[in-house]
Amino acid sequence: MDQARRYKAFDEEFYQQHLSRVSRSFSFCIDQLGGPEKVYVGASYLICRILDTVEDTHWENTDQQNMVFNGFESFFNQPPSSVFVQEWLSLFQQDLVKPEEWKLLEDVAQVFFDFHQFPDEIKQNIQQQVLTMAHGMRFFSEKKVEGQVCLRSLKEVNQYCFYVAGVVGELLTKIFSLKYSQWRLTSYLNAFHFGLFLQKVNLLKDQLVDENEGRNLVPDRSQVYKSIKANALGSFRYLESIPLELKNYRLFCAWSLFIGLQSLPVIQEGFKKNVVKKLSRTKTLILVQRIKSSISHPTEIKALFDQLLDSTNLGDIEVSPVEVVSDHREILKMPYYSGDLTRNELVQLGVF
Repeated sequence: MDQARRYKAFDEEFYQQHLSRVSRSFSFCIDQLGGPEKVYVGASYLICRILDTVEDTHWENTDQQNMVFNGFESFFNQPPSSVFVQEWLSLFQQDLVKPEEWKLLEDVAQVFFDFHQFPDEIKQNIQQQVLTMAHGMRFFSEKKVEGQVCLRSLKEVNQYCFYVAGVVGELLTKIFSLKYSQWRLTSYLNAFHFGLFLQKVNLLKDQLVDENEGRNLVPDRSQVYKSIKANALGSFRYLESIPLELKNYRLFCAWSLFIGLQSLPVIQEGFKKNVVKKLSRTKTLILVQRIKSSISHPTEIKALFDQLLDSTNLGDIEVSPVEVVSDHREILKMPYYSGDLTRNELVQLGVF
């Protein structure tokens, strides 16, 4: 009764407003998708941002945060009532949450109401990947130092990025392989590389702000920076695997990957000057147009990737060989991960 009175079917303007508030860059990329996939990806992104807020908010203790995690996870069982949402929101300290994130938290019931209208295959995919993300966040929350997440090695950085972003690569792949059934990857490895690449760029970009707020997510900046090359190469292999028939999704991934690559020198320059710097709007728009004109031409898009990779000073970095183990599909049980990556693939991602 509460749901029928308060919520309506998917409202594109509702999503566009929230996406624009929390991330203008991803809002732009998602807006290009079209069709039901735009709905699924937009809702998935907002669900992940809600979860990010649960992770990033300062909590008095882990038990309090776990109560909020529990409430979030229950939303996958059924859309929350307005009464439950108010009880859940009361666990947050509003003045510690950014205004745009608080507005999204207030609309959590609408987001999950829409989620529960999706086809079963889409719902199951989103739920599996987001709950893996949530459980990974809990895993790192339980290892906090003085109330803040602290990563102490490159392996922990890779594990953290695996949970908070790598699984998004698998989520997206499954959404678009349902749209175009001829696209069937034999491995999700490069989809995970795509997620790890984007998250590491964010960690480097936000390092000054994070450390000022007590979060130590980059234990060795040089080491993390160099590790990005393997993720960038894997990301481009993923882009190459996307059929030309999925042109809008190829654009979505190419924009994210190439803007990330072109941003790296700018981010590094800013860090040396102790300021947070971003790629200028003019350079971003020029790059977006170059990608758009090249996206259906594999040779041109490869040349652009190579050019941007060279600009990062990562070109001469050697990608370390990985351990070779038996080639049967032995699943390495990382905490809370139950997907299809093999032991070899997890080793290649640097999480083990």
